[in-house]
Amino acid sequence: MIAEQRLKKIFCCVVVAGIATVLIQINAQSVSTDKIIQTQKTVNTLNLTELTELKSTVAWRTEHLKKTCSELEEKGAKFALSDYVKERLLVDLEKKILFCPIPKAGSSNWKRIFAKLTTENYDEVDDLLEIRKVHHIQLPVLSDFSLEKQKRILDEFTKFVFVRHPFDRVLSAFRNKLENPFTDEFQRRYGTKIVTKYRPYASDKSKKLGDDVSFTEFIHYLTEENPNKFNNHWQRYWDLCQPCSLQYDFIGTAENYQKEAELLVRTLNITVTFPEHEAKTTAESSLEIFGSLSKAYLAKLYNIYKIDFAIFNYTIDHFIQLTKS
Repeated sequence: MIAEQRLKKIFCCVVVAGIATVLIQINAQSVSTDKIIQTQKTVNTLNLTELTELKSTVAWRTEHLKKTCSELEEKGAKFALSDYVKERLLVDLEKKILFCPIPKAGSSNWKRIFAKLTTENYDEVDDLLEIRKVHHIQLPVLSDFSLEKQKRILDEFTKFVFVRHPFDRVLSAFRNKLENPFTDEFQRRYGTKIVTKYRPYASDKSKKLGDDVSFTEFIHYLTEENPNKFNNHWQRYWDLCQPCSLQYDFIGTAENYQKEAELLVRTLNITVTFPEHEAKTTAESSLEIFGSLSKAYLAKLYNIYKIDFAIFNYTIDHFIQLTKS
């Protein structure tokens, strides 16, 4: 009798353990198929005070955007979302997010996140940096959807963008595409024209290769070229992301990228570890380079990007002071 009771207890334990194992397996499967990013959890580097202050700062930016756009509208400005921008806006239907990528403002990591969220080829990748050639990956964009669906996305999704001081970005683009590029594509496409037009007595080699463009020559080119013809690496935010047409819900900055990216992924409830973001072009290096320009060039360049300065609350005060000195 005692032996029979022991057998029953053992049988019950085995059944319970088996059920528990099955439940654990089912739960594990549901987690593995979840489309959130399955990397290590974001390290919470923000304390409560920092988090509160950062939320307030970001909220102020969105209000400043609305106010500035309203003032422009009162002066007669018209805002309509262009097909060009629709083809650039990345969309994730499941997370209900929309992102406008800006080259040289930390867009690569966000593209990697969208690749992981929306593309089966990358949904099992743990390290975001393993997603190579991210700019060549076909990602869902707003123009992929019907007009009715586009409207719902624009009305209901969280829209975000990361920006950077326009002058820092211009210098970063110059260094990355003309001074020390990975390929000679931009040197041949733009460098040859810049040298030919803006360098008296340029050598035949320089005209042919365009591999020794100076920063002053590049600025000369920007101040005389039609902004509508700019390459997207130095195109204005106004043209790239049409902020007054979209009214972004979250505006992050490259100057505080790591913490503001952390705030955003918390807000969006995305689990992700961002690779360390270290801008190769710092504010200090920008001041040093731009300080060598004449006030006239600085003023001309500012006028090109003036709308970006106004909407995203950047100034040229430090640059002006350095130039004066």
